[in-house]
Amino acid sequence: MIRRSTGRRAARDVFLLLALAAFAACSQRPAAGALEIRGETMGTTYSVVVAASDTGATEDDIRGIVDSQLAAVNRSMSNYDPSAEVSRFNRHHSTEPFPASPALRAILALSQRISLLTDGAFDVTVAPLVAVWGFGPTRRVPAPPSAAELALARDRTGFRKLSIDDAAGTVTKAIAGLECDLSAIAKGWAVDRVVDALEAAGHRNLLVEIGGDLRVAGMRSPGAPWRVAVERPLVERGRVQRKLLLTDRALATSGDYRSFYQSGGRKIAHLIDPRSGRPADNRVASASIVHPSAAHADALATALMVLGVEHGMPLARREGWPVLFLVRGENGIEEVTNELFDRLASVAPANSPAPLAGDRTLR
Repeated sequence: MIRRSTGRRAARDVFLLLALAAFAACSQRPAAGALEIRGETMGTTYSVVVAASDTGATEDDIRGIVDSQLAAVNRSMSNYDPSAEVSRFNRHHSTEPFPASPALRAILALSQRISLLTDGAFDVTVAPLVAVWGFGPTRRVPAPPSAAELALARDRTGFRKLSIDDAAGTVTKAIAGLECDLSAIAKGWAVDRVVDALEAAGHRNLLVEIGGDLRVAGMRSPGAPWRVAVERPLVERGRVQRKLLLTDRALATSGDYRSFYQSGGRKIAHLIDPRSGRPADNRVASASIVHPSAAHADALATALMVLGVEHGMPLARREGWPVLFLVRGENGIEEVTNELFDRLASVAPANSPAPLAGDRTLR
């Protein structure tokens, strides 16, 4: 199904605006009596709302649980912290096994499964390609790589060159120069860890959002699902494209409208197709997906951006994922959805504020 929106221009480079994330992530005010906390993590912002029906906890109780989970994820999975476990793994230029924590092994194993499911459109070993195109923690001068640079980077990637041994507690590289970039799955992983920890503490009705990836549990108020929305990929910040009603589901959006540069009149976005080694170029401005797991949704939204509508929508239909593509057309942004997504959107009230899912990479 295709619908046209009134947006005429894709978002230009609106890099690193913390205020944007704070505004867009929590434009819905919590219901009366609900508890809300906000903060910064992973180079972006987070928001947690615990519904009024979940009583008995203080703000300090909730913040303690949230901050503990986020700190653990950062210690293991941050590509921007040299002391983080994945950063140390990347500096492990050897094919000898690397002792890895259960958390790192688990996120790498999930990444491998998603790589297989998407025929390599998602691949956490893309780090050398991200770097050579001028993105990531070791930013070079933003410029396309030479053919020789690109070939060298491609030789150092490939999810099949990474093996995980849970019995031995290790991760092993088939080539010494292999490196992992977890930025396309770590935010969703963190959302899941926070939701799971809060539920374990007895909170059954809540919303957790990190950098535009979100997951809800239970109800916003008795009998009322959570209202969430997909951000419109336009210069006008914080505008809503579609609203949804969700219960016990995650929503993630990946897009090319925040992190990019211009070179020779061409837009170079941070979303790299691991199969070609080049930025994805398929007119898709953003891809959104609903899934029970925020980590899955985070990674799959990136894969859908790479696959585009032609290959991504058949995969979504086969797997039963509600999906929304926002595609640049001759008359502006066009929606391409499947029926599963339309069902969630058709029941959402049109004139109600809601937290936005969007691509808010703030590094």
